[in-house]
Amino acid sequence: MDFNEIIQSVRRAVTLDKGFYEEAALDERYQQQALLVVIVVAVAGGIGSFLQQLLLGHFFGSIIALLMTVVLGVVGYYIWAYLTQWVGAKFFNGQATTPQLLRTLGFAYAPMLLGIFAFIPCFGPLLSFAGWIWSVVAGVFAVRQTHRVTDGQAIITVVVAWVIVAAISLVIGTVVGTIFGLGAIGMNAMIPWLIAAILNEGAQRTLILWHSYLAFAIIPTERVRSAFLFDTFRGPHAS
Repeated sequence: MDFNEIIQSVRRAVTLDKGFYEEAALDERYQQQALLVVIVVAVAGGIGSFLQQLLLGHFFGSIIALLMTVVLGVVGYYIWAYLTQWVGAKFFNGQATTPQLLRTLGFAYAPMLLGIFAFIPCFGPLLSFAGWIWSVVAGVFAVRQTHRVTDGQAIITVVVAWVIVAAISLVIGTVVGTIFGLGAIGMNAMIPWLIAAILNEGAQRTLILWHSYLAFAIIPTERVRSAFLFDTFRGPHAS
């Protein structure tokens, strides 16, 4: 396997080269490369989650976070590809096969490599979130070129499939995280919170959840953290 070729392929994928996605869809040689990209991204996200929990003093939790993030990353990739194939074919007469989407969406995963920085206070989660958005956009390009559908149809296909994957990851991560006292694991925890807040609760709820995230990600002292959360949820108008 030529790693220089893989790097060039990733470069073309993250720069949204539509010609590359067409080429990857038709060339089975990209299958292993795409899977390797997904594994590297999943491991990078796992390292980010590991360091995040380690900085909070959760050694055992950091191991669980590492394993869960890697597993959810790889499994999520397969679920995303299968769902994308089904939604595109079922509702928009898409032409892509599942192996083709496994190749193109595998490379679309590459921007989520930024998840390795999730442990950095404040900026790390934002970088991780940027990588997540970038990956979704790359996924739209991949689906459009592979399924041979319009921009709007590609967006709907990718978003519907991705939301389902995110929901599954969030449920599994939350259950496992609750069992081990870690909170949500997977997708760097913050991302589903922000999406849910923006869609369901509005800007005020988003701010409260963001403050909660900062409290647990940055503030190491329990007493200071509790005071911080009390002030956040009490609000400026409380007596």
